[in-house]
Amino acid sequence: MEGDPVVVPAIGATQPYASLPENMRTFYKGQFGGSYGAQGPTGRRNQISPPAPDREATFAEYALWKDYIKDKANASPSNWTIRTLPLSSDSAECFQDTSKFIGVVTTNAMMYSGGPPSFNKSAGTLEYKVGSPHLTSKGEVFKGSYDLQVNSEVARCLYKFTSAPIQASISIVNETGEKSIATTVVNEKDGWLRLAAYGFTFSTPTVKITLTQAAPVPTPSATASTAAKPVAAKKTSITCVKGKTTKKVTAVNPKCPTGYRKK
Repeated sequence: MEGDPVVVPAIGATQPYASLPENMRTFYKGQFGGSYGAQGPTGRRNQISPPAPDREATFAEYALWKDYIKDKANASPSNWTIRTLPLSSDSAECFQDTSKFIGVVTTNAMMYSGGPPSFNKSAGTLEYKVGSPHLTSKGEVFKGSYDLQVNSEVARCLYKFTSAPIQASISIVNETGEKSIATTVVNEKDGWLRLAAYGFTFSTPTVKITLTQAAPVPTPSATASTAAKPVAAKKTSITCVKGKTTKKVTAVNPKCPTGYRKK
């Protein structure tokens, strides 16, 4: 596989434990075995917390530091990595087939979901969480990217779709529930469904993908009866008289001419 590196924000902070807010001291207490910064030969030892970018706990830890660092990166290095995503026990069954290449997801986010997109059955959406500082190390607003290419058979498996074309929509929902503006790409070609979103902002938005498929058009029943032919109206005849003159009138609704009466 080939690819170009992308800029991925990075943060780092060094603070005396005593100067941290109470909620942060509580979070780190006991994180490293025993109490945080246990007493050493020359005082409290330094402790390092290097959270992995693909863990849910990392999002919680970043939330503690977000305001402290003013939601700004310390550095903006370029990065390129690739690996197989682990499958958890609650991953969708359609993602469990390890005999073939199912798909690939890429992002320039500092934090991200550690597995394939989760399938929200109640909402009918594929969801993937990402996170980064709102600002780059230069103080500019950081713009995110997200690409998902998934085998069309897997998408149809998730939604119980037929082989008919799939339609999709992408929304980026931030932590307050508001939708972020983004440029989106959706297409299906050669057995692969590609979905992408670019230009959205952070801190910890969720990419939500909704797939739909038009309902099949019902085919006419082979046993349907043919329409009955209209029945011609039946004509009747009457006899009309005027003095000594007699006339016979035949019609669907026969009536005597003016001056005549029905006999």
